[in-house]
Amino acid sequence: MRPTLRDVGARAGVDPSIVSRVLGGEDWRVSAATRGRIDEAVRTLNYVPHKVGRALRTGETETIAMLVPHIGDPAYFQMMAGAKAAATEANYVVLFVDTNDDEALEVEEVDRLFGRVDGVVSATARRGSASLARLKASVMPVVLLNRRADSGFPSVVGQDAYGATVAVSHLAQLGHSRIAHLSGPPTLDSSERQRAGYLQAMADAQVAVDPAWLVESELDEEAAAASLRGILRLPKSRRPTALFASAFPSALGALRTLRSKGIEVPAEISVVGFGDHPLADHLWAPLTTIRMPHVAMGRLAVDRLISLIRRNAIPMETVVTDLPVLVIRGSTDRPLGRRPLVRQGQN
Repeated sequence: MRPTLRDVGARAGVDPSIVSRVLGGEDWRVSAATRGRIDEAVRTLNYVPHKVGRALRTGETETIAMLVPHIGDPAYFQMMAGAKAAATEANYVVLFVDTNDDEALEVEEVDRLFGRVDGVVSATARRGSASLARLKASVMPVVLLNRRADSGFPSVVGQDAYGATVAVSHLAQLGHSRIAHLSGPPTLDSSERQRAGYLQAMADAQVAVDPAWLVESELDEEAAAASLRGILRLPKSRRPTALFASAFPSALGALRTLRSKGIEVPAEISVVGFGDHPLADHLWAPLTTIRMPHVAMGRLAVDRLISLIRRNAIPMETVVTDLPVLVIRGSTDRPLGRRPLVRQGQN
């Protein structure tokens, strides 16, 4: 039989209610000797608190949920790692829910969470999202991660605009002046922040932007591959010599399209992806990336959520202070015509 609070109390010589208070963190109510007897009884009996019973008594489950648009996306996988670490440290369980970036599925998943979790971290926010309206109606504590929305929910984000500026500045410093941006959809404010960084870097480099170089797509391989094909149909005089993709999967889709068309990277076009992954070192063109502090972002979002659950005030917007980092690999180089000639006999 599973030991109960009554069993622990009998062994420690105290009322079960005292055991419950002590195990709930109210050990200041008892003497050190009593606390010691209770700890010894718990160890001897291998007592494990019954979470469901505690939830019924307190209305708290010590469980939170995290909504992610694509669980296989390296960026969200890293955020999940940070979220899990923060939840474990606070003695919370975190449930990860993959919505596949599908609005209808997301609403269904949000409805399933009501009454089962104490709060939600949402990394799926889009403007006008029905799921955000559902969460607002639930009165559950909610923190948005990586994306902001006009919802009144607090958010934790990285320095996306700065990261985009670093990426484009790297390409401009190599001598590229025709730089395309494979952007995310306009319903994501992270896409808007990256676009602002791209435009700022182009202005700083005193490079005019051809509207045809700005292409929007969903942040997955297939959508990015299709969008890039449109850019590649431009006349050679307008075709970009460099590309900045808004997400790691988007960069993978771009590389796949370029390879299928026999376009050499970086000899004919340089590519930078937003978000890093160890896989980037092993691609057919090792991918230059912007490494974002995704683990720190996931950790901080959970910390903020637990503060809300405990009825503590938090800022409406938290920007992670860790700066994006440029990781240079083999997918970027100076454009053709700007590289030094290698004379015969030189290495």
